[in-house]
Parts: sequence; C-alpha cells; structure tokens
Amino acid sequence: MFSVLELIRRRYETFTPVELKIADYILNHPEKVIEMTVQEISKESGTSDAAVIRFSKRLGLTGIKSLKIELTKELQELDTHPLSRNINLSKDKESMIFQKVFQNSLRALHSNETLVDRKELIEAAVLINKAERIVLFGTGECQFICLDFQNKLLEIHPSVYVVNDLTTLRHRFKTPTSKDLLITVSTDYNPEIVKALRLVNDYPIKTLAITNDLNQIKAKSDYTISFTEEETNTELMMTSRIGLFMVLDILFLYTSKYKNINVLK
Repeated sequence: MFSVLELIRRRYETFTPVELKIADYILNHPEKVIEMTVQEISKESGTSDAAVIRFSKRLGLTGIKSLKIELTKELQELDTHPLSRNINLSKDKESMIFQKVFQNSLRALHSNETLVDRKELIEAAVLINKAERIVLFGTGECQFICLDFQNKLLEIHPSVYVVNDLTTLRHRFKTPTSKDLLITVSTDYNPEIVKALRLVNDYPIKTLAITNDLNQIKAKSDYTISFTEEETNTELMMTSRIGLFMVLDILFLYTSKYKNINVLK
C-alpha cells in the first residue's frame, strides 16, 4: 500500500519552509486532514490554499483530493493490518519473515504505480530509442541492476555498456557526441553518481537519472525518472530493487515498442 506519511518523512529534508509547515501538520494530524478542506488545512498549517495544493503535487499526487484518498487508505490499513514492516531475524518466525517480505514488496509496487510519472517514462524511452550509444552507470548493487538492464537492451540496441567508475566512464566518452546517452541508476544520494553527472556536464551528451533522490541527483541530470521504496529496517535494497526493476522493465518494453521490435514473441 502506498504510504503518504512515509513519503513525507523520506522527503522531509527537501521541503521548503512553507512545505515543512504543511508536512508537520499532516504528520501530526493525519486523522483530521482526511476530513478537512484545502482552506482548513491551509489555515491550520499557517500557509495558503495554493501552497497546500502544490504540496500534494510535490508528492507526485494529482491534488489534495488524491492525497486525502491515499491517506484514508493508509489509515484504514494501519487499523486492520498493524503488522510491522521491519524484519527481526532473531524473533520472527519463518512464516512472519515471508509475510513481511511479501507485504513490503506489494507496498513498493503499489507506491510506484501511484508515484512514477508516466510522462517521465515516455520521455526516457524516446531518449533511449534515439541514442546511438548508451552507457549505464551504477555502483554496488546498482551495478548488477545495470547489467540486467544491459542484457535486455542488447536485444534491441547494438551499443550498450555498463561502467562503475569514473575512469572507465571517461574512456567510454573519449569522443562524445550528441547521440550519446548516459543513464545513471541509484538509490538515495550517491556521490559517485553526482561526480559522473558532473564529469559529463560539459559534454554534448544527454543524461538520464533513475533514482529516488529528488535533490542533488535530479538537479544535475537532463531527465529523471523518480521511483520510491518502502521504509524498512533491511539494508538489502529489497524494495529499492523492486522499484528499479519495475521502471527498467517498463522502459525496455516502451523502447521495444518504439523500435517496432516484438521482444515478447
């Protein structure tokens, strides 16, 4: 299930002072917010009607009505399914671990269905379709996700590479052209991704960042696809991988469609 409250908490540090007032009010009074009008929320939070509407759209929702609907669903789920999302290997039985992983994965899929911008996906697929050379940049776990995406893209594109360090990136773009495309893949803030985007900043190539970092990485790339993850105690990137694989699979299918290649036959 998509969580408005967790999304607000994760993006809290990126909000403006006005947005922080609205965020604080929603976090502290979620039960009241679902019954309130825009005017009432703006009055209680000390902001304006326009600011409240902009805030809901900043979260990737269509407006305050959508925010209230999603918040209502979330509060109902908390009442009926109070299961903790965190996994405790020393206390949880195998059946509980299974249930938590399964439920967290479902929540991640639902969250991304709600928040991933369809327009961003289409723009990215058009970029990939037009590129003559594609370089995928990812470090750590994201490098393996890039390799998986490379294997798919090679079915429809002859020139796709994966790099995980700046030296190799410089080598790949030794003779950069406007037909080149750099795709970075990351979860949260990653300084190596920022360095990679800075490195090619003066090159004529286009850049696409696939990330859930909505601050520094998004600001440094030409195009961005934002995904979300569920907040859990695991460091295994479980829900991040789900969001990433969903985005990359859709990108692959969109690009295949634009190239008139039926990869599903």
